[in-house]
Amino acid sequence: MSEEKLWILKSKGAKSAFGGNNGYADELERFYLFDTTVKNHDKIRAGDSVLLVDKHFIKGSAVIERIEISEGIPKQRFRCPDCGTQEFYSRASVIPRYKCRKKHEFEDPDPEDITVTQYRAHYADSFKPAAAKLSVKTLEGYYIKRNIYYSIQQAELSFITGGSADSSIQRSMPRMEQVRKRRKLMLPAGAYQPGADDNRSFLIRKVSVRPSQDVFRSDLFQIYGTRCMLTGCDVAAAIEASHICPYRGESDNHPENGILLRRDLHALYDENLIGIDPEELTIRLSKALRGSVYEHYAGRLLCIPDSTIRPSRAALNLRWQGFLLQESG
Repeated sequence: MSEEKLWILKSKGAKSAFGGNNGYADELERFYLFDTTVKNHDKIRAGDSVLLVDKHFIKGSAVIERIEISEGIPKQRFRCPDCGTQEFYSRASVIPRYKCRKKHEFEDPDPEDITVTQYRAHYADSFKPAAAKLSVKTLEGYYIKRNIYYSIQQAELSFITGGSADSSIQRSMPRMEQVRKRRKLMLPAGAYQPGADDNRSFLIRKVSVRPSQDVFRSDLFQIYGTRCMLTGCDVAAAIEASHICPYRGESDNHPENGILLRRDLHALYDENLIGIDPEELTIRLSKALRGSVYEHYAGRLLCIPDSTIRPSRAALNLRWQGFLLQESG
């Protein structure tokens, strides 16, 4: 299982002293926005615990339920004209207005137009507000590697698990057993039916958006456990939710259209280099993998734990026909 982590998510607001960008439209009780320019953007995961803070106070705690990903988003950011750093702050009563961390002073930062991947971390169902005003200074002893310019920083779990010696924290913050409630599995009505329609949402640049991918993976973890159904690998970070019929819209996120595979095997399955016989649920390898390190998976049985939910036979049949067609070409 992956290590449980606690992140401090700081909403700096429109009046932030930090001048590297135009800010984010966070709603701290519902979701938190960040993108690929934010340090630690690639480390935060669905299932992680978070503390939501503003410039002065801790607002509450939550568990990330899902992370919505949108690619190709335009953004403007700003840099120090002398050294290029984004790490500078505004001084309300001093001229020049800005000063960077390398002590350069300037009146106008240099703008830069870029394209980013944007992340929206959702946690509305688990958010619990702090019971009293608790200063962000209370966190100073809990940062793992603190940097005052970073909006996302990891902290010691003891702050919210009850390991803190500070009684004011225990009075003000909800305990994590109150926050970390398991999301109820909401199954669609009826069995999964493979379809030909493409109902994905697209940005202007036609980059497909898959807003419920984390929910799809979480659902499959609840049904089948945190384990690759081919190898038995139980390292959550290495396991991905694989669609049997390719994703073309929300209906394809039905749990019966998914299996859990280790990341490398997921990639091979997506390329039809691995096939699953729908009758025997055994693995067939493409001719292209003969003599490779994957050869020993040939004939292995897909492991499906006892469950009322199983992979859709119709979806497996459709995908199997695609595999056979590619092999005959």
